[in-house]
Amino acid sequence: MKLLFQSNLELALEPISVENLNKHKSDSELHRVLQDSSLYLITKRPVLFFSNLEKIKNTITFKIVQPLTRKEIYCTLPIYQEEVINDENLEIEVGYNSDRSQHQDIYFFTCKKGEQKVIKWFTPDTILTLFLSEKIDCKISGDVRAFTIYEVKYVGEAVIQNIWKRLAKHENLQRILTEESSDTQSVKLSEELMVLFFRVSDTYDYRGGHETLNLDYQERIKNSPKTANIYYDAEKALINVLGSGLFNKRVYKNYPQSKDGLINESFDSWSYSIIDRITLKYKGGTIEGGNDTILISKKNKPVVLKNWKMQHNT
Repeated sequence: MKLLFQSNLELALEPISVENLNKHKSDSELHRVLQDSSLYLITKRPVLFFSNLEKIKNTITFKIVQPLTRKEIYCTLPIYQEEVINDENLEIEVGYNSDRSQHQDIYFFTCKKGEQKVIKWFTPDTILTLFLSEKIDCKISGDVRAFTIYEVKYVGEAVIQNIWKRLAKHENLQRILTEESSDTQSVKLSEELMVLFFRVSDTYDYRGGHETLNLDYQERIKNSPKTANIYYDAEKALINVLGSGLFNKRVYKNYPQSKDGLINESFDSWSYSIIDRITLKYKGGTIEGGNDTILISKKNKPVVLKNWKMQHNT
């Protein structure tokens, strides 16, 4: 009976611009969150801004707008909830991050004796990611998914090297910054380049289309590939699928053959599914998170299966 091994890829952090990465590179919380991420995509997406921010009692209302496409959504967000401000005893104020006419951050802060203390900051992508993963109570009117389409420019792994150090002196990122230009007027390219950090969230193995729950747990662990090899292989699979439009110099033409991937594991085929509701755009089409799966077999190149979801029992 044939065996399929499935890996789910999950965003370790909301998509973040290169500009914001540089601005917050010393943020210890960002470093902590990204500790278990070893796969990343450098992508491009027209910049998003906040507008019409207003606080009414314990709720804020605002718009998220995309000037290039003239699209906008309307949001109503209660302040006191787990993923926003979880302490109702704090008297919270909200404001933009600067005096610019176009605002990319909302700051939640306290103000005592005229001194402000920032408690949390949200970008439009923070709101979108938390909303689409159903982690916040937020009413949104408009097409949210139109704002979560990312054109992939580069696929990379950081299994051995710290992912922050990997990006700090990234040769291909510098090439992208040199050779690309921003699509939105009066916006820096670094504000449109978005980095998507992924981690392996779950893995499953299946025989004949059913999860192998009947296998002894220790036997399943014994036969599971190393997480590092999953990351190495996922990078190569994505590069193969996303194709010639990437800035990657190595394209792994012989994939799935590789020294550090999954070709020598005991299963017959394997797959990668992005579970977040985002869209990866490339020259050959799109990969829809939450719907599509990249399937690889030992004898065939990877293919994107549209609207394909592996059924399993939990």
